[in-house]
Amino acid sequence: MTSSFRQLADEQLANISCSPLPARPRIANRCIRLIRPTSLRRAFRTSAIPLTFAIIALCAYWMHSTNALESFLTVAGRESRNLMVSSGLTVKDVIVTGRRHAGYNNIMDALDAARGDLVFDVDLEVARQRIEGLGWSRAATVRRYFPGTILINVVERRPFALWQRRGRVSLIDREGQVIGSEALAKFVTLPVIVGEDAPRHVGTLVSVLSRQPMLLTQLDAASRVSDRRWDIRLSNGLEIKLPEQGVAAAWDLLATLVMEHQLLERDVIAIDLRVTDRLAIRLGSASAATHRGEGQST
Repeated sequence: MTSSFRQLADEQLANISCSPLPARPRIANRCIRLIRPTSLRRAFRTSAIPLTFAIIALCAYWMHSTNALESFLTVAGRESRNLMVSSGLTVKDVIVTGRRHAGYNNIMDALDAARGDLVFDVDLEVARQRIEGLGWSRAATVRRYFPGTILINVVERRPFALWQRRGRVSLIDREGQVIGSEALAKFVTLPVIVGEDAPRHVGTLVSVLSRQPMLLTQLDAASRVSDRRWDIRLSNGLEIKLPEQGVAAAWDLLATLVMEHQLLERDVIAIDLRVTDRLAIRLGSASAATHRGEGQST
């Protein structure tokens, strides 16, 4: 029985066709890569940059079209000013030093700041330029000291002479800079400079006259003649005609004559120094009569 069963199994197996198993399909030679987290982050950054700019552009356009930016800046500026005011950053004191003749009100007008203004609203450079534009001010500094003090230091011009031209009189310094034309009564003892263009040349004249301080202190007036030379009058009335060229040598010669012959104490009313190799002296009427009498007796 066992043999018959085995025979039957062999027959069944023989009837089954033995076809070969199908070959495993080949996959193309490609690398299948997994998407890593770093690649995801890089891709996100690449797309995020233009997206960010687009959002910023849209926000800017919206704020411009709706005036939201202006409103925001206005509110922010107002709130910041209120904060500074509440913090005490306002002008409380203005201290001016170096002022002797310059008007305090004129300096304050040039500063253009009032009590209670924010100290940051004071333009220090503009204020300095305006103060230096005042007649008396030669130089100025403007500083801000917190919380609320403005310090102004003024270096004033030193008055040297009164400039007279066409019936008008102005105060000028040694460089010929006009100081002003008001309140001149206190300066009547200063020398008088005459001539339309005299201020432009007075600086050069003063540098020459300063070679002989003794004579400079005797200066009473200086007149510009034909925009070429000077006529000088000393306090004793002596008239000196200076040359167009060689002014320094002529002035030194005059100082020598004054010291050696005491010309300031003698009856001499004019000295002409316009010619280099010739000196012309004009005597007063009394001295001239005496010399004429001496000439007749001889």
